[in-house]
Amino acid sequence: MGKWNTVLVAGAGISGMNACRLLLEQKIPVILYDGDENKDPEALRRSLGAPEGLSVELGELRPEVLDQTELMVISPGISLEVPFVEQVQAAGIPIWSEIELAGRFAKGRLAAITGTNGKTTTTALLGKICGDYNPHVFVVGNIGMLIPAKYGKPARIALQWPRSAVFSWKPL
Repeated sequence: MGKWNTVLVAGAGISGMNACRLLLEQKIPVILYDGDENKDPEALRRSLGAPEGLSVELGELRPEVLDQTELMVISPGISLEVPFVEQVQAAGIPIWSEIELAGRFAKGRLAAITGTNGKTTTTALLGKICGDYNPHVFVVGNIGMLIPAKYGKPARIALQWPRSAVFSWKPL
């Protein structure tokens, strides 16, 4: 796990806020960015406990922000076709999903369940089976704990089911 001077977290929704918490717990400076300029930056700061190392940018993403950024973590609800993502890519800044970020901090084994149909059912079934075997198993994602919120906690196995689109933007 590398140490960055500053990470840009795109999206001030639930996933983005949990990514911020995870990074800030590791003392990694964060710029929380959201395209909605009507959000209240102080309310966002307060909801994260107004920590040191957090700044908030709303509206148009300024080039100065990119100059400070070494990594961007993008929330799953943000389209990869929006102009600011193209700006980040053009600047050569690595872009990670929240799943990749959380996986870098995971302690224990991780199982990701992907596919077109049956992810939720499969995850719930495996979560129950593994959880009956070992109490340190937990399910994260859309039907369990939010992914970044749970990482950093000791676990034998963490089951998660990312939406397929989360993986589709990353070139192979």
